Amino acid sequence: MRTVAVAAFLMLVSATVQAQTIFECGASDGHTYYFEGGYVSADKAGWHRDGMSDGQFSLIMRGEKLDVLFRDATGSLVSAEADGAQIFPLHIGDASATILLIYPGNVAEVYQFDGPTKTYSLSSIKFGDAPIRKAGTLVGACR
Repeated sequence: MRTVAVAAFLMLVSATVQAQTIFECGASDGHTYYFEGGYVSADKAGWHRDGMSDGQFSLIMRGEKLDVLFRDATGSLVSAEADGAQIFPLHIGDASATILLIYPGNVAEVYQFDGPTKTYSLSSIKFGDAPIRKAGTLVGACR
């Protein structure tokens, strides 16, 4: 059993070491439309200012596969792929990238990264049976 645990750890470290960071980004600001239903009452539905003041995520390339690493609400580092996202590159250029993430059944996200201006946008839609259904776009800075 110990041998299996050591082998799994070494595979994780090896995969992490081979990852190349393409964009590293932080806090964002924007607007989101909240749909009535679930946890959203009629008086709370509509447009609201939104953002992630502690936002932190990276677009990485691990071998031939893209992934988005992000800090969740607890501060833990999470891989979008490991969290269940399907990742589709829509455009990969020398100085920009556009990535579609689909979490089947409840979330779609489009990240657009622009190297020359060191900015990104995140357009997100939460749909279906999600307790909070919303659609919005946030914009922030990358390093």
